[in-house]
Amino acid sequence: MWDVDTTRDALLRNASEVVRRGGSAALNFRDLGKSVGVKSSTVHYYFPTKADLLEEIAGEYRAIFIAALDERTRDSKSFRQDMLALVELFVGAQGEKLSCLCGMLATEAELLEPGVRSAVNQFFVRMQGWVVQRAKAWDMRRPGGLAPARFADLLVSLLEGSLLLSRLDAHKASLAAAREWVQKLA
Repeated sequence: MWDVDTTRDALLRNASEVVRRGGSAALNFRDLGKSVGVKSSTVHYYFPTKADLLEEIAGEYRAIFIAALDERTRDSKSFRQDMLALVELFVGAQGEKLSCLCGMLATEAELLEPGVRSAVNQFFVRMQGWVVQRAKAWDMRRPGGLAPARFADLLVSLLEGSLLLSRLDAHKASLAAAREWVQKLA
Protein backbone atom coordinates (compact mmCIF):
# COMPACT_ATOMS: atom_id res chain seq x y z
CA MET A 1 0.00 0.00 0.00
CA TRP A 2 2.71 2.49 0.95
CA ASP A 3 5.98 3.00 -0.87
CA VAL A 4 8.55 2.23 1.78
CA ASP A 5 11.12 4.96 1.20
CA THR A 6 11.53 6.13 4.76
CA THR A 7 11.30 4.89 8.31
CA ARG A 8 8.09 6.89 8.67
CA ASP A 9 6.56 5.12 5.65
CA ALA A 10 7.57 1.73 7.03
CA LEU A 11 6.01 2.59 10.38
CA LEU A 12 2.76 3.64 8.68
CA ARG A 13 2.64 0.47 6.60
CA ASN A 14 3.34 -1.83 9.53
CA ALA A 15 0.95 0.01 11.85
CA SER A 16 -1.80 -0.30 9.26
CA GLU A 17 -1.27 -4.04 8.97
CA VAL A 18 -1.24 -4.52 12.75
CA VAL A 19 -4.53 -2.62 13.14
CA ARG A 20 -6.10 -4.44 10.18
CA ARG A 21 -5.24 -7.76 11.83
CA GLY A 22 -5.94 -7.05 15.48
CA GLY A 23 -7.41 -3.59 16.05
CA SER A 24 -5.80 -0.65 17.76
CA ALA A 25 -5.25 -2.59 20.98
CA ALA A 26 -2.74 -4.77 19.12
CA LEU A 27 -0.67 -1.71 18.22
CA ASN A 28 2.15 -0.65 20.52
CA PHE A 29 5.10 1.57 19.79
CA ARG A 30 7.77 -0.82 21.06
CA ASP A 31 6.73 -3.69 18.76
CA LEU A 32 6.07 -1.30 15.88
CA GLY A 33 9.56 0.18 16.22
CA LYS A 34 11.09 -3.28 16.40
CA SER A 35 9.29 -4.25 13.17
CA VAL A 36 11.30 -1.65 11.25
CA GLY A 37 14.51 -1.77 13.30
CA VAL A 38 14.10 1.38 15.39
CA LYS A 39 13.41 2.17 19.04
CA SER A 40 10.01 3.20 20.33
CA SER A 41 11.41 6.71 20.84
CA THR A 42 11.78 6.97 17.06
CA VAL A 43 8.14 6.00 16.63
CA HIS A 44 7.21 8.73 19.14
CA TYR A 45 9.34 11.20 17.18
CA TYR A 46 7.11 10.70 14.12
CA PHE A 47 3.87 10.12 16.01
CA PRO A 48 3.81 11.61 19.51
CA THR A 49 0.69 9.66 20.50
CA LYS A 50 -1.09 6.53 19.39
CA ALA A 51 -4.02 8.72 18.35
CA ASP A 52 -1.69 10.71 16.05
CA LEU A 53 -0.56 7.48 14.42
CA LEU A 54 -4.10 6.09 14.07
CA GLU A 55 -5.36 9.33 12.57
CA GLU A 56 -2.49 9.32 10.07
CA ILE A 57 -2.98 5.71 8.98
CA ALA A 58 -6.74 6.20 8.65
CA GLY A 59 -6.20 9.21 6.39
CA GLU A 60 -3.57 7.39 4.32
CA TYR A 61 -5.78 4.32 4.07
CA ARG A 62 -8.68 6.44 2.78
CA ALA A 63 -6.52 8.03 0.09
CA ILE A 64 -5.01 4.72 -1.01
CA PHE A 65 -8.38 2.95 -1.00
CA ILE A 66 -10.10 5.58 -3.15
CA ALA A 67 -7.10 5.73 -5.52
CA ALA A 68 -7.32 1.94 -5.90
CA LEU A 69 -11.02 2.21 -6.72
CA ASP A 70 -10.38 4.93 -9.29
CA GLU A 71 -7.59 2.88 -10.86
CA ARG A 72 -9.68 -0.30 -11.01
CA THR A 73 -12.61 1.50 -12.62
CA ARG A 74 -10.69 3.62 -15.11
CA ASP A 75 -11.73 1.38 -18.04
CA SER A 76 -15.03 0.24 -16.57
CA LYS A 77 -17.94 -0.17 -18.92
CA SER A 78 -20.77 -0.20 -16.38
CA PHE A 79 -21.97 0.64 -12.90
CA ARG A 80 -21.95 -3.08 -12.12
CA GLN A 81 -18.25 -3.29 -13.02
CA ASP A 82 -17.54 -0.30 -10.77
CA MET A 83 -19.32 -1.91 -7.84
CA LEU A 84 -17.61 -5.25 -8.47
CA ALA A 85 -14.27 -3.42 -8.29
CA LEU A 86 -15.28 -2.21 -4.83
CA VAL A 87 -16.31 -5.73 -3.81
CA GLU A 88 -12.98 -7.11 -5.06
CA LEU A 89 -11.03 -4.78 -2.77
CA PHE A 90 -12.85 -6.38 0.16
CA VAL A 91 -12.36 -9.89 -1.24
CA GLY A 92 -8.65 -9.14 -1.58
CA ALA A 93 -8.48 -8.09 2.06
CA GLN A 94 -10.29 -11.28 3.05
CA GLY A 95 -7.77 -13.33 1.07
CA GLU A 96 -4.94 -11.69 3.01
CA LYS A 97 -6.83 -12.24 6.30
CA LEU A 98 -7.03 -8.47 6.80
CA SER A 99 -9.93 -6.30 7.84
CA CYS A 100 -10.69 -2.90 6.39
CA LEU A 101 -8.61 -0.60 8.57
CA CYS A 102 -11.43 1.86 9.16
CA GLY A 103 -13.96 -0.94 9.63
CA MET A 104 -11.73 -2.39 12.34
CA LEU A 105 -11.37 1.00 14.00
CA ALA A 106 -15.13 1.59 13.77
CA THR A 107 -15.64 -1.44 16.02
CA GLU A 108 -13.76 0.56 18.68
CA ALA A 109 -15.57 3.87 18.04
CA GLU A 110 -16.28 4.63 21.70
CA LEU A 111 -12.60 4.28 22.54
CA LEU A 112 -11.22 6.46 19.74
CA GLU A 113 -9.92 9.97 20.20
CA PRO A 114 -12.05 12.57 18.36
CA GLY A 115 -9.49 13.09 15.57
CA VAL A 116 -9.25 9.37 14.89
CA ARG A 117 -13.02 8.98 14.96
CA SER A 118 -13.30 11.85 12.48
CA ALA A 119 -10.74 10.26 10.14
CA VAL A 120 -12.63 6.95 10.27
CA ASN A 121 -15.93 8.69 9.56
CA GLN A 122 -14.32 10.52 6.63
CA PHE A 123 -13.32 7.18 5.12
CA PHE A 124 -16.90 5.94 5.14
CA VAL A 125 -18.29 9.25 3.88
CA ARG A 126 -15.76 9.22 1.04
CA MET A 127 -16.43 5.58 0.10
CA GLN A 128 -20.20 6.11 0.12
CA GLY A 129 -19.69 9.31 -1.87
CA TRP A 130 -17.68 7.35 -4.42
CA VAL A 131 -20.57 4.90 -4.88
CA VAL A 132 -23.04 7.78 -5.32
CA GLN A 133 -20.69 9.47 -7.78
CA ARG A 134 -20.42 6.29 -9.85
CA ALA A 135 -24.22 5.88 -9.85
CA LYS A 136 -24.59 9.42 -11.17
CA ALA A 137 -21.85 8.91 -13.77
CA TRP A 138 -23.71 5.88 -15.11
CA ASP A 139 -27.12 7.58 -14.80
CA MET A 140 -28.26 4.95 -12.29
CA ARG A 141 -31.18 6.68 -10.64
CA ARG A 142 -32.21 3.70 -8.51
CA PRO A 143 -29.41 1.14 -8.20
CA GLY A 144 -30.75 -1.97 -6.54
CA GLY A 145 -34.15 -0.24 -6.47
CA LEU A 146 -32.85 2.40 -4.04
CA ALA A 147 -31.84 6.04 -4.16
CA PRO A 148 -28.07 6.20 -4.82
CA ALA A 149 -27.22 7.44 -1.30
CA ARG A 150 -29.32 4.69 0.28
CA PHE A 151 -27.75 2.11 -2.02
CA ALA A 152 -24.28 3.37 -0.99
CA ASP A 153 -25.19 3.03 2.70
CA LEU A 154 -26.44 -0.51 2.12
CA LEU A 155 -23.50 -1.64 -0.02
CA VAL A 156 -20.83 -0.25 2.30
CA SER A 157 -22.56 -1.78 5.33
CA LEU A 158 -22.91 -5.10 3.52
CA LEU A 159 -19.23 -5.19 2.53
CA GLU A 160 -17.90 -4.06 5.90
CA GLY A 161 -20.15 -6.49 7.78
CA SER A 162 -19.35 -9.35 5.42
CA LEU A 163 -15.61 -8.78 5.78
CA LEU A 164 -15.89 -8.61 9.55
CA LEU A 165 -18.01 -11.77 9.71
CA SER A 166 -15.68 -13.59 7.31
CA ARG A 167 -13.17 -13.72 10.15
CA LEU A 168 -15.44 -16.36 11.67
CA ASP A 169 -15.35 -19.80 10.09
CA ALA A 170 -19.15 -20.02 9.76
CA HIS A 171 -19.30 -16.85 7.66
CA LYS A 172 -16.49 -17.27 5.12
CA ALA A 173 -19.01 -17.07 2.24
CA SER A 174 -20.46 -13.70 3.26
CA LEU A 175 -18.42 -11.71 0.72
CA ALA A 176 -19.22 -14.22 -2.01
CA ALA A 177 -22.92 -13.57 -1.32
CA ALA A 178 -22.28 -9.82 -1.53
CA ARG A 179 -20.52 -10.32 -4.86
CA GLU A 180 -23.45 -12.37 -6.19
CA TRP A 181 -25.88 -9.60 -5.20
CA VAL A 182 -23.81 -6.91 -6.92
CA GLN A 183 -23.49 -9.05 -10.06
CA LYS A 184 -27.29 -9.01 -10.36
CA LEU A 185 -27.44 -5.22 -10.50
CA ALA A 186 -28.76 -3.76 -13.75
